[in-house]
Amino acid sequence: MPTQKPRITITMDSELFNKIEDFRFKNKYKNQTQAILDLIKSGFNELESYNKSNNGILFHKEAINMAKKYRDLDDHGREMVDFVLEKEYDRTSRNNTKDYLMPIAAHNDNAADEEQQRLMQKDIDEL
Repeated sequence: MPTQKPRITITMDSELFNKIEDFRFKNKYKNQTQAILDLIKSGFNELESYNKSNNGILFHKEAINMAKKYRDLDDHGREMVDFVLEKEYDRTSRNNTKDYLMPIAAHNDNAADEEQQRLMQKDIDEL
């Protein structure tokens, strides 16, 4: 008897297909549909519990791995990471200032005197 439930068709690579088949046979599902539906339900349940425990914030695997490494550091290591993170955050936050808010330097300390005069004139002309 045909079902009235919605149907979908999906395409996947052979690696994912093989994982699903392994899961299906290991857990003795009668067919692929039952195995895939249970995997989807499990994924949604995991996501829901994850969201509840993390205030709805999703984290990249890289961020999770960094947090695990941070947790394993001693007090000195955490202090160093905190220091560098704060300094880099401040530095990059300042670099996000709009161009029209950035001051224009009247000279370049690394340039020769003639070069500094040329740069100062260029700055004056831009104003």
